[in-house]
Amino acid sequence: MKQTVIGGFSTEFSFRVVPRDEDKSPGPCKWVDHSEGKCARRGGDGFAFVVQNYSPKALGSGGGGLGYSGISNAVVVEFDTWFDSELKDPFENHLAVLTRGVGELRAEHNNHLGVCLDVPDLADGQGHNVHLRYDPLFQTEIALHPSFQAAPHLIDLIYPSAVHFRHGLGTLRIYIDDSTSPTLSVPMSLSAFLKLDRGAAWVGFTASTGDSYQSHEITSWSFLEHTSEHDMINTNGDVQVPILI
Repeated sequence: MKQTVIGGFSTEFSFRVVPRDEDKSPGPCKWVDHSEGKCARRGGDGFAFVVQNYSPKALGSGGGGLGYSGISNAVVVEFDTWFDSELKDPFENHLAVLTRGVGELRAEHNNHLGVCLDVPDLADGQGHNVHLRYDPLFQTEIALHPSFQAAPHLIDLIYPSAVHFRHGLGTLRIYIDDSTSPTLSVPMSLSAFLKLDRGAAWVGFTASTGDSYQSHEITSWSFLEHTSEHDMINTNGDVQVPILI
């Protein structure tokens, strides 16, 4: 069933990624993690939280595609544990937000809105808690937070159609294991970037493995649509103002 996302949403989930035993030991440094001078092997490849209005059974390619690469009309938050140089991965253990608007999304990092390497070991076999919040109206205090990024790819989504761009940019904030300070925050507008169905889209998860194996477990998940005026007001009680391009 589709969820209404145009007015904003909050979602919380817990996950656990467990590499295969033989992938936990130090090995050849295709998987470079300069921790204590060794290479950590987390297995591959990771998983993603996906908002898409392509198909109720949409599934992309495996391996480095994390199960979402090839899906059109989508925004994803990827939790990537494998270094794919051909995809311009910055590091094997990272968090990123990617979209190509209504176009076919590929798991290449020239499609990202923001990426963060300052994350816990995503494949340590332990449970981790994630909170995502999307607000369609920009929260000005977020722009000053260290987690805020606005990648050059944002311009590709706005131009050359900026003359007809009438949507304000909102914010997507992602928290990992810390509910007080976001790990990554990016400017985004689902209503501008995607073709929604009366403001609604499918939400869910994809995951994949490749040459190396790991298991991906979503152990709990909740999703809340923002529908009231209260949800459009920030914690200081100020009405949020859209940033227009």
